[in-house]
Amino acid sequence: YLAYTIKKGRVSLWTLTVSPQFRLQGLGAKMIRWLAAQYDTYDMATTLRESDLACQIFLRQTNFMCTKVLKDTFSSPEEDGYFFTRLADSLR
Repeated sequence: YLAYTIKKGRVSLWTLTVSPQFRLQGLGAKMIRWLAAQYDTYDMATTLRESDLACQIFLRQTNFMCTKVLKDTFSSPEEDGYFFTRLADSLR
């Protein structure tokens, strides 16, 4: 499952989910590559919880980088957010 929005030259990634029985087969990376190919001149961005280490590793493996820490972004539990971006130049 992939949910995103497009606004002002940026693809905002809301959700990328792979069913547990299909994880670790490269499907998430394929979805990122597909999205990048569809919007090859757009930057991509997403925000995630600081405790979501698995997602941080996945994003780094797909050429995203953490560009800022967003204090107190999440509640229940309260947590900072990490803002990850993938520039259009890195998509080629």
